[in-house]
This record gives sequence, structure tokens and C-alpha cells, in this order.
Amino acid sequence: MKVRPILIAVLMSIIAVTPFLTAQAYTESVTLKYIIPQVTTFSVQFPTGLGLIQFEPSGATFSNLPASSQDATTSAMNITNTGNVDIKIDASLTADLPTGVTEFRINTANDYNGGWWWTDANETSAQTIINSLAMGDSVDFWAWSTGANVPAGTYTSTQLQLVSSAV
Repeated sequence: MKVRPILIAVLMSIIAVTPFLTAQAYTESVTLKYIIPQVTTFSVQFPTGLGLIQFEPSGATFSNLPASSQDATTSAMNITNTGNVDIKIDASLTADLPTGVTEFRINTANDYNGGWWWTDANETSAQTIINSLAMGDSVDFWAWSTGANVPAGTYTSTQLQLVSSAV
């Protein structure tokens, strides 16, 4: 009889398909983790247009001399947070003050009194000049210097090193 092979073939087909029809769905959750690096970059601009903080005393001895081209509304330096986290800024001189220069001073206001200063006693010591600067924000700094018997005809300099870190 030919019915039997057909019946066996139909039963085998049903048995083969049955596990697919009765299978349960399996779910797995996968955690996605984003590690965004902290970027503590900043930019420094010189609103005076000089590209640096410059002093031009009229003689070998000067006191509380403001930076060139700075005035009541124009600061000597502007620092802007260009990173993606709030930052603090520490500042120090990279070397001793030039011969005869006895003080370098900066302040966030056009006021010689207050702010931060470096003398022979703390020339290369780091000082925190900004405790917290939000992303995109900026701070102006005015600068002054004092000196006595600075050698004439010399063009000496040192560098103010600014270092940022995340708050």
C-alpha cells in the first residue's frame, strides 16, 4: 500500500516542524558603557593684541607697572575653558624672575592689591589662580610688575606656566 510511506513522510514533517512551533523566545540584556575622556584643555588670549604679557618700564626701577596696553577694561590675559569638564588652573613661573625684577603679579580685577604674586621667595611655586572654570567660561587677568636696577638694554623674560586639571 502506498498510503503508509506518505503517512510516514507527513508524520516526519510534523515532528521536524514541531520544535520550531513550540520554542520559547530567549532574551538577554547587554549593558552599554560609554567612557568619555575628561578633556581639560584651555586657551589663552591676549586682549592687548601683543600675543604675550609685556612690560615696558621707562627706567631701570619701576613699581606696580601695569602690563603694556592693559587698562581698566582691557586685561593682559584671558583664559577660556575649551574642554568638556570644569577645570582648575595652577600657575607658576618656569624660571627665576629676570635680573632686577622683584615681583610679578596677576589679578582677576584691574586692582594691583590682591590676586597672586611671585617674588624671589616663591618664583617657581605653583598657585591655584582659578578654582573652578566651567566649560566654555573664561576669566580675565590683569598683570603688574615691580623691579629695581634692571639692567638697561636687556630683553629678558620668563614664562608663566599654566596647568589645568579636572575639578
